Amino acid sequence: MTLLRPNQILIFDLDERIDSEDTRLEIRRCYSFIGNPLIRTHAPEAAEGAESEGEEEEPIKNSVRLQIGLGTSDYLHSSVEGADELWRDVIEPSISNMLHKIGANMKAYNRRQRKIGLPEINVSRLDIVLQNGQLVIGMHPDATSLLGREQRTLVDDARRMLNDGTLAGAVRIDIPSDESYDTQEREQRAIWDEAHPAEEEPTEEELRQAAQDAAEEEYDQHLVDNARIGRADQEQGTDRFLDEKWLEEDARRKSYENTAVPPVDTDILPTAYHEPEVPEAPLFDFDLDYSVWSVTYEDGSVRTFDTTTATFVD
Repeated sequence: MTLLRPNQILIFDLDERIDSEDTRLEIRRCYSFIGNPLIRTHAPEAAEGAESEGEEEEPIKNSVRLQIGLGTSDYLHSSVEGADELWRDVIEPSISNMLHKIGANMKAYNRRQRKIGLPEINVSRLDIVLQNGQLVIGMHPDATSLLGREQRTLVDDARRMLNDGTLAGAVRIDIPSDESYDTQEREQRAIWDEAHPAEEEPTEEELRQAAQDAAEEEYDQHLVDNARIGRADQEQGTDRFLDEKWLEEDARRKSYENTAVPPVDTDILPTAYHEPEVPEAPLFDFDLDYSVWSVTYEDGSVRTFDTTTATFVD
């Protein structure tokens, strides 16, 4: 059997407030091993109750769209001969692999962005487009934009329920529903904020004092290093940095022909300075409950489905 490879297109939809050439270059660089991502932007939404442009805006929201194609082959509907085999052997493993790569890359990408001082790309939704748009499955990543193993099995569950009649006629399934996600995030955010109170910003005087203390500490270390070198010179009875014979001998010992000979001055040279590693502050996160889905039908109607009881709750 010929190994089929689905066509996968990754599209980033960024809030224009974080769009920049540097951000685009970083996205293309970090996701190059997955494919060449397409990048588009959207204007920020006005906050609820805002009457005119320029008033308070909604928080930054970004989304990613993953389009899965396999030519004219039908892999979505079990009623088509061979569709289940295509799904099991080609599409489902491909989606699982892509979700793992995208999720892990999102987390690593944001960690790097924090270190280099560029904006993070937190993704509030990943849309998986199946069978040329006949079904879209909207996945909510967790608070760190990570897609977990559980989410990869939910895509297969959604297709199964589409075909067994439970969700017949659905054109879009959001896992979990927007309302469920927003409620969970709001409640968990309140718990997090209570457990992690925000630290007060330092005053200008405190910042000046900290800078002065750091400068004095650096100067003191410089004096210590110089004193240590001076003591070593005294013990050997010569000024090593003005002794031409010693310099010639030192250069000979450090030459490529004598690399096995350790440098004679290693023990007395100042230790190279390395920027200390600053531990990252804990990031807001919570265990997301995926049990409540939002199901949209062709006529535009939307229903809420509880997977724990396999029933609609509205």
